[in-house]
Amino acid sequence: MCLSVPVLLAACSEPSKPAASEIPASRAAPASGSEPAYRTETAATSTAAPPAPDPGAPAVGAPSEEPPAPPEPPPAASPEPHSPPVGALAAPTPVVAPPAPSPVELPEPPPPTVVAGGNASFVDRVVQLINAARQQEGLAPLSPTATLVEAAQKQAKAVAEASRLSHTAPDGSTVEGRVQAAGYGGWTMLGEVCAAGDASPETVVADWLASSEHRARLLDPAFREIGAGYYYLSGSSFEHWWVVDLAAH
Repeated sequence: MCLSVPVLLAACSEPSKPAASEIPASRAAPASGSEPAYRTETAATSTAAPPAPDPGAPAVGAPSEEPPAPPEPPPAASPEPHSPPVGALAAPTPVVAPPAPSPVELPEPPPPTVVAGGNASFVDRVVQLINAARQQEGLAPLSPTATLVEAAQKQAKAVAEASRLSHTAPDGSTVEGRVQAAGYGGWTMLGEVCAAGDASPETVVADWLASSEHRARLLDPAFREIGAGYYYLSGSSFEHWWVVDLAAH
């Protein structure tokens, strides 16, 4: 917090093949031309007298008591292990839809950074607090006046840009020259208080009231009108700059 010495002057912003075409399990077919299970022989015709039959021999052409046993059929070939038909396709895997993405909550954008500018609500609050202090002392409130507000705001911006707190502006103007340039004339009393570094109206007014000299200016019963100015400039020596002009006709 930095306070300037107050001045008081007297008047002067993301098909597989069908089963028919399938080669069945291999099975060996019966051999072609294989002999039947048995055959019947016929006797040959002859003009010669047949030999006397041997009593012990069996009759010609008579079947033997036991016909020859039929040949055993060839063993069936062992079936080959089942294999899928050529060109068979494996069953496709089921299609699984990807899970729906979770909604993404976007953070709110930060508020814009204020680099420089005034604040009308700060100005109004300064006036309210000064008048509250005056009321506690039984004094009449001060009336905000546009020309005094213009002069005070001009000075607050000037000292912020110069980064130096003073009642004399960088252009050399004084409080009386600024209020007259703003159109406030015919004053009988004129005063000004300045401060830098306080970030709120409450702290700046409290600091002024804690200083005996500044308190005396703000609570002077002779003053009737007021204009407050505030300017913020990032990177300046104190960043927050305050000016209050007081006057009476």
